[in-house]
Amino acid sequence: MNIVAELSNRAPVLKPAEMRVAEYSGWTATFWPRGADISNRVEEFGDALEALHQCPVPGAIERIDPLSPVAGRLRKAALAGVPERFVEIIATRAEELQTSCREMVMDGSVLLHGDAHLGNAVEFDGQVVLIDLDDLCYGPWQYDYVPSLTASVRMGNKELYRRIIGGRWYELMEWEWVETAVRVRETTMLAWLASVWGEGEEQQRELVRRIDGTDQDTQWKAI
Repeated sequence: MNIVAELSNRAPVLKPAEMRVAEYSGWTATFWPRGADISNRVEEFGDALEALHQCPVPGAIERIDPLSPVAGRLRKAALAGVPERFVEIIATRAEELQTSCREMVMDGSVLLHGDAHLGNAVEFDGQVVLIDLDDLCYGPWQYDYVPSLTASVRMGNKELYRRIIGGRWYELMEWEWVETAVRVRETTMLAWLASVWGEGEEQQRELVRRIDGTDQDTQWKAI
């Protein structure tokens, strides 16, 4: 929280409403102002990320490791009753990507949001600001635009996501690691969806669709 508060003086990030932490029934709570939807200002989301990338990297921040959540999510998925075949497929994909992913993340050292999808930005005081900065890290700037690139392929509405990437599109597509980055993002998305298998039939049907539809023409439904 202290890092975010300090960053808010230099980057478009949402500053905590109060610099305190509360404990309630075993949960930890922090306090943040409420922001508004940015549907009509998505270009500014891309600009906010670029501004973040210009900030010095705080000493406590680690290099991005995008595949690190997969193992924990798959353990949760197995406990929730996800078919073993699905767990193995996702685990195999992650394992196959490990070497190239380790090389990819070394291709830059700027401050990153780490989970830069549209849901992690709001409008506050007339400005588009970044929220949910728990995954702050450092690495190649291109990786913060990979969620938007992946969504443009899998979720439809390519025009919307290209507006986020904006003039960075050509440089992003020329990045030598772009295909690896998209595959990594898709794998982490599959692992997350598997981890919420127990929440209902909608999640279960969508995981089956995503695993069975391996080609990039298969559209994914947002969950």
